[in-house]
Amino acid sequence: FEPQVAISANGNALVVWRAPDGPFDDPATTLVAGEYYVSSLWVKYYDAVTKTWEAAATALELDDDKGRDVSAAQVVMDSVGNSVVVWQQFNGTVTSVYATRYTVGAGWAMPGSISTGSAGVAMNPQLAMDGSGNAIAVWQQYDANARYSIWASRYVATTVTWGVPALIENADNGDAFDPRLVVNATGDAWVAWHRHDGTTYNIESNRYTVGSGWSSAALIESNNVGDATHAQIAVNASGDAFAVWEQSDGVRTSVWSNRYNPSLQAWGMATLVEVDDSGDARAPQVNVDSTGNASAAWRQWDGAHWKVLTSRYQ
Repeated sequence: FEPQVAISANGNALVVWRAPDGPFDDPATTLVAGEYYVSSLWVKYYDAVTKTWEAAATALELDDDKGRDVSAAQVVMDSVGNSVVVWQQFNGTVTSVYATRYTVGAGWAMPGSISTGSAGVAMNPQLAMDGSGNAIAVWQQYDANARYSIWASRYVATTVTWGVPALIENADNGDAFDPRLVVNATGDAWVAWHRHDGTTYNIESNRYTVGSGWSSAALIESNNVGDATHAQIAVNASGDAFAVWEQSDGVRTSVWSNRYNPSLQAWGMATLVEVDDSGDARAPQVNVDSTGNASAAWRQWDGAHWKVLTSRYQ
């Protein structure tokens, strides 16, 4: 289940997936009360020089708590094949975000939790890497205030260490979910998520700047007519960032967007991307090219079928 893949500039690749520890789909097997099947995390490495995958028997299990459930893995790889993997893992008491790294010539490091900065369930990790092999992970975590917040930690390649987890969204009036992360080549990062303000879900964002750290979380959409959720985000090397999301106006769901201007170091005004009133627009995706042009795509109901539509920002 849940395969993820990363590839380096020299052609090395890594695939990570989870597999059940037991006869997951065996209809003859019946679980007894209090029993459940769990999953483990596995990887397989492709060597671009020999043009071969590792043998199946050498696929490596990364989770250090055998018999504990793992899921939601993410993987990134630098230009020569060094890799970082994160995932969520239940250790018998609580779900935490774990990480490990692969170093070319040395192999895998011991996995460890990177979400120990606060108490509570940590889940839904996202991971991205810059051009120097540094990585940032973000996740949602249930905290002492009995709500979900957004947390982050940064991996520094030169010291092969993760930093102390940082709370990058700390409003106390509603849960924050579903963070999405991008990092450009120089290491600056943008995160977007949706958070409930007591009335509706809105889209918020925070930015990491190398040398300065995280700024304050800010609204990039504040229309309380209907919920705004499922944000996606993209950035180019110059820092032109675009966020897209789906938003209800009380009748139907549309696709909206906002642009981060690197010259102003600020987000602009939220903009309606699609104006077709015939049906809902869902699941937007976005990308941006080196000169700052962006393209968004989504699926839209036309009254009879779901179609794929696109729009371009110049």
